Amino acid sequence: MHRPFLVGLLALCPTVLAAQSVSIRVLPAQPLIERSACCLLLNFDFEITTSGSDTLEVEEIEATLLNAGGTVVNIRRIQRNGMGPSLFTLNQRRVVPGRITTVYNPFFSIDPKLSLAAIRYRVRLQGPNGWVEAATVVTPVPFETKTDLILPVRGRVLVHDGHDFYSHHRRMDLSVLREAGLSKQQFNRYAYDFSLVDSAGRLNRTGGRSNEDWYGYGTDVVAPGSGTVRVAVNTAADHVIPNSRWDDAAGMKDPKSIPGNYIVIDHGNGECSFLAHLQNGSVGVKVGDRVTRGQLIARMGLSGDSYWLPHVHYQLMNSCDFQDAEGLPSYFSGFVRAGLPATAPERRGQIDSGDIVVAK
Repeated sequence: MHRPFLVGLLALCPTVLAAQSVSIRVLPAQPLIERSACCLLLNFDFEITTSGSDTLEVEEIEATLLNAGGTVVNIRRIQRNGMGPSLFTLNQRRVVPGRITTVYNPFFSIDPKLSLAAIRYRVRLQGPNGWVEAATVVTPVPFETKTDLILPVRGRVLVHDGHDFYSHHRRMDLSVLREAGLSKQQFNRYAYDFSLVDSAGRLNRTGGRSNEDWYGYGTDVVAPGSGTVRVAVNTAADHVIPNSRWDDAAGMKDPKSIPGNYIVIDHGNGECSFLAHLQNGSVGVKVGDRVTRGQLIARMGLSGDSYWLPHVHYQLMNSCDFQDAEGLPSYFSGFVRAGLPATAPERRGQIDSGDIVVAK
């Protein structure tokens, strides 16, 4: 290397901030691996805090993938590099003293052929007087749903919003939810919003100027799996299009109002199904009822924070109290994918945002 260039490079390198430490917490503590048709998905978050008085900015995140023998099999990083700095794809970069900064794992998919046992993360942060580094090791484990699930709605189903890296379900900042008293865990981590569409992809018949104009509104909702009803709410009013409104402030004061009419089914194996935004007066089960997979339990509505879109919000959780639950990956049987050849319905297939599937 040419000496003048080396001297210039060293001058650009910041001083290490020895007095300012940074800690990283991984949520959930045991990250899960969700399988899909293309890859293995890693859906977890980092909570970053600093003990010092300076505000820091994340400048680089590096992930080193290791196999069971400790051999490095893959290295990824985001940083200021080239004309399109990947660093700016992070949801947050500023780490402010006295607050928790949530950063969603940016390396959210891996090659299923890789032998993965652990991921070593290194985070480099810049302060006004230098830089500091923090590290953590993550050991994700594959997850398979115990409950034999089917989709809770029938027909041509659009996953209007799932839990991919860009979805609003995925991007719920747990530190904010905790501060507001809304939740202790990220219950939405693997959630879906299911709507109905026609063969042209339309959600409604003539522009959606009324509730009934939407294909999904009032359609049957069935139990995705067998179990016991733990929660059944049936009295929340449906919003009326075109005057559909949701008061976010009211939801912050009363989190139980967010799902509107909803049902929670305990599958008896550490998994609970949560179905929300059901039609007012349509819930046909009560607490303590035993339901079987495929049984009619309600109809799709427009209650709670469903805004302008009739849909069923569904998630699988590790607790029947959604404010104290962590989300779980869910795989479904008995559907075919629109536009793909299929000789038989899928068995325990994964779906996500944008997928159109036909469930009978």
